[in-house]
Amino acid sequence: MERTPDHCARIRRTAPDAARRRLAGRLFAGAWIAAAALTAAAPSAAADFPSRPVRIIVPFTPGTPGEIWMRAAAQRLQVMWGQPIIIENRPGAGGLVGAEAVARSTPDGHTLLFGSPSTAMGKLTSASIKFDPQEVLVPVRKVMNYKIVLVTNAEMRSKAKDIQEFIALSKVRPGGMFFGSTGTGSTVGVAGAISSRGLGISYTAVDYAGLAQYLVALQRDEVQYALYPTTAIKQFIDNGQLHPLVVLSDERYAELPAVPTIREAGYKGFLPGSWTGVFAPRGTPQAVIDKLSRDMQTVAFAPDFRPTIEAQIGGLTPQSDPQIFARELEVETKNLKEFFDAIGFKPQ
Repeated sequence: MERTPDHCARIRRTAPDAARRRLAGRLFAGAWIAAAALTAAAPSAAADFPSRPVRIIVPFTPGTPGEIWMRAAAQRLQVMWGQPIIIENRPGAGGLVGAEAVARSTPDGHTLLFGSPSTAMGKLTSASIKFDPQEVLVPVRKVMNYKIVLVTNAEMRSKAKDIQEFIALSKVRPGGMFFGSTGTGSTVGVAGAISSRGLGISYTAVDYAGLAQYLVALQRDEVQYALYPTTAIKQFIDNGQLHPLVVLSDERYAELPAVPTIREAGYKGFLPGSWTGVFAPRGTPQAVIDKLSRDMQTVAFAPDFRPTIEAQIGGLTPQSDPQIFARELEVETKNLKEFFDAIGFKPQ
């Protein structure tokens, strides 16, 4: 078992280390050379885009809320563009395997990354990688903010009826509570570490391949708590298999009005977010990036798309564009770095 700072330990159920080591020494010279060659052709590239099938790499396992959004949007985008869209799931190393694949591709908009905080913040969370995703990728558009709830199972509910009792029990339980995660640098792993430490939960993180895998573990009491989008587990809350302790928000959720916010539970400081957005290789012509963002906005805010997809995956569609997304990333990176420095968290 690898001990991490303070009162957290980690058990690895997957094997991301090899993937991280492979990423560590790889260079992105090919993408940079191609970027320079394409810069002069930006206006015509935008006018002709897309000129062939578009590949979107999703660095998550199938069935996640973000992937559901991307597949639904892709059906509409390929009608608009008159070109097929290929969705390719490529999980691994907290999303960095997929980030590398996109960064190494030709920067013309035909290969995109459907990323999350774990892919954007990889340099802050992984010690083995030697590249910064924010230096080799550029933001196109944030497409969804997710409603996240911290839940426990029925077994633990019988021992701790609220978050304060759960925290107290974690401190006397050998090894603390087991937390279901998808890796140290993943969105779930980072949000879990930040929220658990901020609340004072003594815990051991247990890594699984995806949300579905650690949902089973949670129901079996192999882990005692986890973070989930509200819609992904609402049925399990309703039937009593899972119990919500707090929502990761400044305000209560309408669908869970009796569940306190993490702020009400005493959490202070930076509140980790959960979102998905689209990135392109650095060097992609700005005109192409702008077209991608505009077309995705058309889809995202369509009256017959937005309400349905938000209800389906438990999210809120933000106003965004390449500039807004870039500013948000800058602020989030700064806040996350400051938080990690304050608690002594080191990239792993």
